[in-house]
Amino acid sequence: MAIYHLHHGTIGRSTHVPGTARAHTRYITRESACSVIVGEVPDGIALSRKSLLWWMSDCETSDRVNARVVDKVCVALPLELSRRDRIELIREFASGMSDNRVPWFAAIHDIGEDEENPHAHIVFRDRDFVTGKRVMNTSTKGSTERLRQAWEAAVNDALCRKGVDNRVSRKSNEARGIDAVPAVHLGPAEHMEERDVKTRRGEMNRRIRKANRALEEAREIATAAEDALRLIQLPNLIAPAPKRFGAPDWLRAREDFLTREYGAELYGSELARYWKIEKTDAGVVFTNSRGGFTDLGSSISAHNGNDAEITAMLAVAKLKGWTMLHISGSPEFRARAAAEARRAGFAIAPLQAHDNDRAKRLAEQVRVRARQRGRGRS
Repeated sequence: MAIYHLHHGTIGRSTHVPGTARAHTRYITRESACSVIVGEVPDGIALSRKSLLWWMSDCETSDRVNARVVDKVCVALPLELSRRDRIELIREFASGMSDNRVPWFAAIHDIGEDEENPHAHIVFRDRDFVTGKRVMNTSTKGSTERLRQAWEAAVNDALCRKGVDNRVSRKSNEARGIDAVPAVHLGPAEHMEERDVKTRRGEMNRRIRKANRALEEAREIATAAEDALRLIQLPNLIAPAPKRFGAPDWLRAREDFLTREYGAELYGSELARYWKIEKTDAGVVFTNSRGGFTDLGSSISAHNGNDAEITAMLAVAKLKGWTMLHISGSPEFRARAAAEARRAGFAIAPLQAHDNDRAKRLAEQVRVRARQRGRGRS
């Protein structure tokens, strides 16, 4: 089964000890692992181990002190492809990344212990064949992600051409919506595991597989429990509102209070979200940064008389089952409140003189209590 793996690294004169590029080339082209070397290199350089070692030594000594000598990329090759197809895949990927303008070579490992773990080590020398300037810009931000995207596309195109349904993805399980812990790439440890030699990576994968089995069993138990609850749930059951996961405690407390106080479910309501609520001897006090109002039981009194208070007061009036309102206060306030109330579907009763006086007294009492509470908190 094809898997996705790409690792990108660099070798620089100032970041590595002298001879690192040559040592890396010597390691990846060793005869015990490397079955074939492919690439595009400068004139006079052969695609042989000896010639490539000489070339890497010359690059390290001729580059400036702080130069990046090469980029090294390791990729996993699909088991579904033949060796010829894998070579073509490497050529397509490397040519696309280099635009056929920079030298590169790849050592393919698919023999011996790597027969079931085929992979390739690619070395890019980011210098234009003609001008010597950089082409791939692998030192810029996002260069590794560009390599990962290009390799994903190249592998999937190769699998599609061969009629293979399997596809690879560079994305994590979480990004792909897969609820499972991803396994780690074994690499050379795979051969040790096959010989029953325990490795750190192998042990990590065993624990990951165990965790994924536990997750799957837990999901099955949860699904069965939900199905059982649906079967035994009684009809016409009056139940409390379900717990709203993610809602803060203060919001749930307000919603619970409003639901108990007004006999209707007010979970997710604007009254709960935007108004602080306090039960006092006078009644239920609603306050926020713009003002407040008090539900006195038989009447509702605004603190400042602004539009936000009027809208919220009408919402409370609906909860109380009122259909006709007596609106008192200044002429300007009565006009605004009446217009909003009519839009909300309320009938407006004519105002009597004694009603206006009583409303003024109640409003003054509410303002006095509000000032007293403010002094007490300070």
